[in-house]
Amino acid sequence: MGLCWRSLSRGCRLVAGMRGAHPCAKVDVVALDSNIREIFHTTELETFKPPWVQYRLKNYGKSPALIRNVLHGFSLTPLKELPHDVSLSNLKDQLLHRFRWASWNRAMEIVGVGEQSLPIRCEYADPFTFGDVKSIATPPPDAVLTFYGSASFLDSFGRKHHLNWEFAAFEDWWQLIDYRETREEPSA
Repeated sequence: MGLCWRSLSRGCRLVAGMRGAHPCAKVDVVALDSNIREIFHTTELETFKPPWVQYRLKNYGKSPALIRNVLHGFSLTPLKELPHDVSLSNLKDQLLHRFRWASWNRAMEIVGVGEQSLPIRCEYADPFTFGDVKSIATPPPDAVLTFYGSASFLDSFGRKHHLNWEFAAFEDWWQLIDYRETREEPSA
């Protein structure tokens, strides 16, 4: 499995999974845009907007994928609520989100081989105050902001695939802290 990640806010991409021939669909998150950089560099109380991320799912496999469901969300977690041995430098596998999902409200989508889904946008749903900005952006931070998601799709052989991901806002970019993919064979 190979993993390449660069900042969501800089319009780069996340590619997780095996490279090479995939007889079935292989879908991954492709990051497009975010306002996290602006949030971390905000200086005026009235000019910032709540966090948002816009991304696409890309099919790296050898067959079309039917995207059935996409869920995503944000979580703002005070660092004092985390275990004592956790810091911003070792967030991997901490599953910081609180599973407050927002769903992708549109019809199922077929993503062809080498193609990307339509843009998917996730916005922070709760009020996001200047105090929240300070809690994640002022060193040392008092909280961590995470963006997480889950997608399920079918390949052309009827196998169900599930992706789960989580990013933490670190300084002014998104750091991947968790990525999992599972596959279920069709029932006989």
